[in-house]
Amino acid sequence: FQLSEGKRKVLSPTSTTPYLAFLSHIALFSITMTSQYSKEEATEEELATYKVAFDAYDLNGDGVIDMEELQLGLEKAGGKSRMRASVFSLVHAVKDTPKEDAPTETLSFDDFANLMRSKELEEFFEKGQTDANSNDETASLESIYGQTPTPEETPTLIEEKIKELDNEMKKMPEKKKKGYKEAKEKCPDLVNDHDFKLMFLRCEVFNVQAAAHRLARYWDKRIEVFGPEKAFLPLTLEGALKDDHVALSIGHQQLTGHKDKDGRGIVFLDFSTEDSSKYERSSLLRAFWYVIHAALEDTETQKRGAVGLFRAVTRLSQWDARASKMIADSGRGVLPIRAAAMHVCHPPPIIDVLTKVTKVLLGAKLRKRFYVHAGSNEHVLEKLADYGISHEAVPTFWGGKLILDHQKWLDERSNS
Repeated sequence: FQLSEGKRKVLSPTSTTPYLAFLSHIALFSITMTSQYSKEEATEEELATYKVAFDAYDLNGDGVIDMEELQLGLEKAGGKSRMRASVFSLVHAVKDTPKEDAPTETLSFDDFANLMRSKELEEFFEKGQTDANSNDETASLESIYGQTPTPEETPTLIEEKIKELDNEMKKMPEKKKKGYKEAKEKCPDLVNDHDFKLMFLRCEVFNVQAAAHRLARYWDKRIEVFGPEKAFLPLTLEGALKDDHVALSIGHQQLTGHKDKDGRGIVFLDFSTEDSSKYERSSLLRAFWYVIHAALEDTETQKRGAVGLFRAVTRLSQWDARASKMIADSGRGVLPIRAAAMHVCHPPPIIDVLTKVTKVLLGAKLRKRFYVHAGSNEHVLEKLADYGISHEAVPTFWGGKLILDHQKWLDERSNS
C-alpha cells in the first residue's frame, strides 16, 4: 500500500481478496444492526490505521469503495445473490453522507471509519471470546473452539479404521493419488506404518474418506515442497532438512514444550522474524513442515490438535504475505494436524484492525478459533489463562515464564 510518484500502487484482485471479502462477510450481520458508532472523536493514530485498511479496499484510489470493488471481493469469496443484497444493505447502514450528496452505492472513508468504530462491530468481535470466561476450570475447550469431540480409541477401532483407510486409498482414482503411489514405491516403510496412517485418521476424527483425501494431498504437497530428491527422505535435520538450517534457526515456528489444560500442544509463531532477504521462502516452508511434524510426535496433540500463539509483525510492510500463503496452503487439508485455535497477542494497531477483519472473513466456525488479545501483559495473560494456557507456556516478553531457546531445541534434536 505504497504511493509511488503520486500514484497509488495497484494491487491485484488476488492480493486484495482477503481484505475485500471482509465487506461481504461483515454484511451478514450488518443487516440486523443500526450503525451506532462512538461519538468520541477518533484519534489521529486511529484514523491513520483505518486509512491503511480503507486503501486496501479502494482499488482504483478514487477515495470511495464502490460496488464494483465490493462485488470483486464478494465474488472471490464465493458470494451468492443474497450476499450481494447484504452488501448493499451494509453500504446504506453505515453511510454518513446524505444520498443526494454522494452515490448511494459507495462507501466513503468516513463511512468506513464509522463502521470500524461502531459499538455493534466491537461487540461482534468480542462475542465468543467471553464464552471461556464463564466456564469453570474443568470445562472442556472443545465446545468453545467448536471442535468435534475426540472419540475413545480402542485397539478394535484403530484396526478397523486403518483397514478402511487402506481400502479407501485403493478405490481412489489414480490421478488423485500420484504422489501417494510414488511414496509407496520409494518409502514403503513410512507409507505402510500404522502410526503414520493413524495421524491422518486422528486429524479427521476417524472420518475415513476425509483422512484418505488428506493423505493423498499430503504426498502431492510433500513432493512439491521438498522436491523429488528429498520428499521421501526422513523429515530430520540430517535428512530432508539438511539444507534448511538458516530458515530453521530464525525461529519463525517454535514448539513451547507445553500444552493447554486439555492436552493440546502449544506452538509459537513469530511473524516479527520475517525478512525474505534472510531466507528462501521455500526453505521457511520446509522448516514449518519440520516443526509441525515435531509437534505431531505427541499423541495427545494428534488427537486434540494444536494451539498457536502468534506474535505479529511490528509493521505491515514487514509481513511476508507470500510466505504466509505458502504456509496456509500446507496447513489447509494437507498436514495431519488439527488447528484448534489461533491466539494473536499484542498486535500493533494496524495489525489489530486487519486481524479483526480476518476474523470476520473466516466465518462462524473458524471464528471460534481465532482470537486477538491486546492490552497490558497482565490482561493478555488473564485472557490466555481463560483458554487453558498457563503463564508457564507464555514467553517472557509477554510477561510469562517461558524462556524460548530455539537453537538449543534444534541442537538437542540434532544430537538425539
